[in-house]
Amino acid sequence: MQLLSFFAVMGSQRAALLLAVKSFLIKIVIYWFAELVVCQLDGSRLICKFIGKGFLPCVVSFAIMDFVVLPQIRNALKRRRHKHDFKNK
Repeated sequence: MQLLSFFAVMGSQRAALLLAVKSFLIKIVIYWFAELVVCQLDGSRLICKFIGKGFLPCVVSFAIMDFVVLPQIRNALKRRRHKHDFKNK
């Protein structure tokens, strides 16, 4: 029984990691699209100021958000939802 719960937790962690990696890669694609297209056409847009800081600061902020902040928020929401569902039963 403990072995099954261990694999369930591992599967859940793997799914969370895949979601974080997918989100991170999408942000990188958006970064490059904005830098190569949007900021070349209209440099006065707000995103161009963020991109103007450089690739590395953007990647670090994306990584912190996707791998540290968002998983904590998702876990808190899951706990809250689970607690709410438990009360309704």
